Amino acid sequence: MEKQWHYTYNQFEVQTVGNYKKMYILSTDHYGKLQNESQNEPPAIPGIILPTIQDLLDRFEPVEREYEVRYTAWSNARGIYKGETDRFEQFLEELKENKVPRWETLVMVEFPKGSPDFVIIFPQGRKPFNNTNRDLRIAEIERFANSLQNYPQLVAVMNDALAFYTQISQTRDHQQAMEDDVKLKSDALEAQRQLVAEEMYLNLVILLTKFYKTPTDVERFFELQLIRSTTISDDDGAPVLNHIKGTIVYVLGTPFVIGLGGENGEQVVIKPGDSRSIPKTFHGNAVDFENIDYAAAGTYNFTVEGKTTAVREIHINDAQMSSFSLPDDMPILTEVVLQGNNLDQTSVNNLPIVLAKNEIINGVVSIVGGGNAVPDMSNPEVAAAISQLQARGWTILTN
Repeated sequence: MEKQWHYTYNQFEVQTVGNYKKMYILSTDHYGKLQNESQNEPPAIPGIILPTIQDLLDRFEPVEREYEVRYTAWSNARGIYKGETDRFEQFLEELKENKVPRWETLVMVEFPKGSPDFVIIFPQGRKPFNNTNRDLRIAEIERFANSLQNYPQLVAVMNDALAFYTQISQTRDHQQAMEDDVKLKSDALEAQRQLVAEEMYLNLVILLTKFYKTPTDVERFFELQLIRSTTISDDDGAPVLNHIKGTIVYVLGTPFVIGLGGENGEQVVIKPGDSRSIPKTFHGNAVDFENIDYAAAGTYNFTVEGKTTAVREIHINDAQMSSFSLPDDMPILTEVVLQGNNLDQTSVNNLPIVLAKNEIINGVVSIVGGGNAVPDMSNPEVAAAISQLQARGWTILTN
């Protein structure tokens, strides 16, 4: 397959996909350097009229300043969302560790465990309160409270459950509202990130033309170490969590193929595990396949980074893939086909658990063939996740 000439990649775009903090640092640094160099105009090139460095600064300033505004708004929204999420998780912990054991004990004072009335109140024991789907846990609290209406001796338990249900429901609603706010601000910031990347690329082209006789002078306008850095993340040192990851054991001469489909106009970057980064923008509803042929045999860790929430389909077949993982937030992913690989137990166990968190209906998972492990149905979390997916109409094919 013909490879794109690396000079035609906008590195400011490629290197900041999915990393708003890195773009913030790069753009503010470039802005400062333009200010410092605005009076150091190189000699004019005969016959060519180019913008001055001051012109570049004047053009770049409003784009960069708007990015700063949107970045601050997004960062603040994320902080509020994180706090509300922590508050909600504390309620869930309280439910598991204190509320449910206490309610069960109080019910057993009146009705022995296993008696008909106990079964009416706790038809599945504590299991529904530990469901991997958090909203189903909240719904179970309401069901539990309503089941006590015909038992006047348990009115105190009912009132306690209803009060807790009200608290946790309101907290969940607020947390989800903050999640929506983060999404809106993230979309606005992403649009501005792309504009900033385009303007920085334009500045680079103009500066390379200005300094065509001494091209290393262009380095005064950009922090190259920042562009190449892989240690900057949006979580202040924590690993970026929105990556799709896998490990390929490559046999020379057998191209590794990634097929992706997603929302029209959104972009991700495939990083095969060698020196390349391959931007991919989704167009239409087709799944586009990327052939990746390495120069040498060996083990390679690949990632798909950026707007992974826009990924709808993933196809990676017969690639000698030994591990694979998805981020938790895959809201439109409905098809995962990883046939003929050698996926380990951890990978095949985690796959349905992650997919079950996103509440999508009528999807397909296929991990048949090759040496792919079989999901461990003796693991309660795995079994519950697969059961939930099947109840939502998913087709799950395994060895």
